[in-house]
Amino acid sequence: MSPRVERLVATIEASTAITSETLARALAAVPLELGDLDPWVSFGARNYRRNSMLKRPRFELRVLCWLPGQRTSLHAHGHSACAFRVVAGTSTEIRLGQPDACWEPGAVIAEGSPGLVHQITNLGREPLVSLHAYAPALPIDQPPSTYEGRHVVIVGGGVSGVALAIHLLRPASGTMRVSIVERRPSLGRGPAYGTSDPALRLNVPAERMSVLPERPNDFVEWARDGGTTVGAGALLPRHLFGSYVEARLADAIADGRGKLWFHRSEAVAAAADGVTLADGTFLRADAVVLATGNQLPAAPAALSSELLRSPWVIDDPWSDGSLARIAADEELLLVGSGLTAVDVLLALRNQGHRGRIFVTSRHGLLPRPHLEPGAHGHASVELDPQKLPRSVLGLCRHLRAEVQRAELAGIPWQRVIDALRPHTTAVWRSLPLAEKHAFMAKVRPFWEVLRHRAAADSLAVIEALRADRQVLLVPGRIAAIREESGLVVELMPRGETTIRRLRCDRLILCTGPQTDVRAWPGALFRHLLAEGVLQPDPLGLGVMTDACGRAIDEHGISSPWLFTLGALRRAHLWETTAVPDIVRQAAALADLLAVESL
Repeated sequence: MSPRVERLVATIEASTAITSETLARALAAVPLELGDLDPWVSFGARNYRRNSMLKRPRFELRVLCWLPGQRTSLHAHGHSACAFRVVAGTSTEIRLGQPDACWEPGAVIAEGSPGLVHQITNLGREPLVSLHAYAPALPIDQPPSTYEGRHVVIVGGGVSGVALAIHLLRPASGTMRVSIVERRPSLGRGPAYGTSDPALRLNVPAERMSVLPERPNDFVEWARDGGTTVGAGALLPRHLFGSYVEARLADAIADGRGKLWFHRSEAVAAAADGVTLADGTFLRADAVVLATGNQLPAAPAALSSELLRSPWVIDDPWSDGSLARIAADEELLLVGSGLTAVDVLLALRNQGHRGRIFVTSRHGLLPRPHLEPGAHGHASVELDPQKLPRSVLGLCRHLRAEVQRAELAGIPWQRVIDALRPHTTAVWRSLPLAEKHAFMAKVRPFWEVLRHRAAADSLAVIEALRADRQVLLVPGRIAAIREESGLVVELMPRGETTIRRLRCDRLILCTGPQTDVRAWPGALFRHLLAEGVLQPDPLGLGVMTDACGRAIDEHGISSPWLFTLGALRRAHLWETTAVPDIVRQAAALADLLAVESL
């Protein structure tokens, strides 16, 4: 043991109380070099190595060695204090719920938070060596390997993918190995829950947003424990739900027996033996789950690909800083008038936007309001599934009659729409393809605004903006778009024969996600469709799947290794994008994958 290492040991032993901070001060006080650690530097071909340097009753020292591309799993340190010093190479640290950090040689880091969950990766071209101090010692030797045991690769790290990971990591699932592939920096948030704007709220009451189906009040209890007041039917801020999902993932990582690796990359190909990432990394897999969530908004046909890439167009309203770049006096055109448009209007108002905003969609329909929390007591409606017609026209007439009957009894129409929810999938699956086409062409816009509602006070804000003529709703069809010191949009208003020309400084796509996988830009789905592994839905609603979420190939055969979750299953389920639906799917799929691993 070199004199410098002896000094380090003596400094730590002299500490009255050993904390992450005292360990860090000791590591910083001794100028260690790679030669001091040479007896304990060794690398593994398949995984990084934890080499025990010294173990004392109160603490231990380990030399951790990574070859390029190697990484730890996401992990917590339990009750152990921890600090480490980078001796050679560059350490990239991913901290759940916090920004990433890169540490160069000489950097000393105290991991003081008891709830910290992190992952360390060598993303450089040189070997990475760091000295770690733990107090007390960790009850582990060498790291777990993705090459041992069943390995599930989840493509997509939003709520769908993370909900599945949570259920796979829980003790009942055994020692499952899980990798999540996600381009975004955070896990469990996606575009919907990554916002920090408190005005953007959930569209589902908090009591239905648990990621643990057996504990339906889990989100409500978590929010209350954090000091949030949660009443019946509360529509809480979205960022709060994102934090909750992160917290439950951290719990699953700390308490479960499985292991989770985070690969911030893009999957470009998948086969029965594994997934290939954009950087060339190959992840061996026994099962692959497509949990890609909602895609970017669908662009109108009149918007050329050149204009779509121009600074005049925002194709992703939730990308970092996209709305913040808009000047306060810019005139805007929002294409689409659904929930995305509601969110964008509220976000723009909150950042002080003053310019005029046109909102257009084919029918010009805004979402209808949720019932106020606690309104109408517990009045409810039950629909007899045997009496539900199996035609679109029959269903529309039946629901209108039920709404009239409910309103005569003092029950609001929202209760009737909600009463159809348990039967929607069965009704959808029973419709012939021609009837489904008729629904998509004639009824869907009207159904969407009734089914996917917004908070009443949010809609009241938008009505006030309309009354002030800052927001103008223009139903119609976009005929042409051209660049001319901004954009000039030719719009055929609904019910008119004369084209109206609108000039705007910027166009924001709020059309709802593109659901036709044949139009998706990513390499992975192009590959899977070309290989015939996926069969696109003829209506453009995701891909064909069986009742368990297995992908159905071009020959109509369910895949033994490729599964889907969330929005991709819409062709089979229709109702598959709300968190309660996704969580139930995730729990059931985790059970299936756990059984198949036995």
